[in-house]
Amino acid sequence: MGIYMNELKEFYQYLRVEKAFSKNTTNPYIEIIKRFLKEGYTLENIESFYISFLEKEYGSNYLHNLYYALKYYAEMHNKKFTIKRPRIHIRRRKSMTREDSIVFISVINDMRDKCIVLIGLTTGLRPSEILNLNMEDIDLEKQTIQIRNTKGHRDRIVFVQDMIKPYLKIYLKERERYAKSKAVFTSYRSGRRISLKRVEYLFDKYSKEAGVKCTPHMLRHTFATLFIQNGGDIKILKELLGHRDIKTTERYIHECSEMIREGYRKYAPKF
Repeated sequence: MGIYMNELKEFYQYLRVEKAFSKNTTNPYIEIIKRFLKEGYTLENIESFYISFLEKEYGSNYLHNLYYALKYYAEMHNKKFTIKRPRIHIRRRKSMTREDSIVFISVINDMRDKCIVLIGLTTGLRPSEILNLNMEDIDLEKQTIQIRNTKGHRDRIVFVQDMIKPYLKIYLKERERYAKSKAVFTSYRSGRRISLKRVEYLFDKYSKEAGVKCTPHMLRHTFATLFIQNGGDIKILKELLGHRDIKTTERYIHECSEMIREGYRKYAPKF
């Protein structure tokens, strides 16, 4: 058992330090290697473990994680993983229309929750980036938000729209009465940083009230989709979203059906 745990600890450190992966990226890989070791597999039959999953009905995302977990585990032991990388089924990212976004906002009376939604819809920040904001990151005079310790390991700045500034001022004033941490968005009960799980619960509640489905991740996708629909520059969007590769940003063009429809109407040959 000691060897088993030491191996997992070493792999965790390899992913976090050598690969500089986040905890969210690392955890699925650790679970896979835990199963790999528990079932008695070794580096000598690592390919057999992978192939055994191909014969079952696992989703493409799980197979993707499986492949990279085994690849990085082999790398850690200076062994080459010879299996070819699996293809991933890319799902369309869900977003709201501008009209649905307005309806969703309209049912939220709580100023904290409204500010979370408005920041997401107007900046495209990831849910984790919004919830990790500290008071020092927001400058209402310059109307900027500093994003630190990001998924892409690159700090960046996004901007506060004029229409959001009054809401933020009201919320930050209210926050002074109960907040016990440096976090911008805190729990009313504990005064500490609010969790993503709690925000997901609140979004589900507001979705039912509005009759419009919205999750925290959909705020980012909605911002990007509407930015593209409005004719926004793809390179500027890449910087705002904090993408390393512009190909990731370009997916929003492929998924923007209204933009594709308009382009078709304008440029398709007519007979």
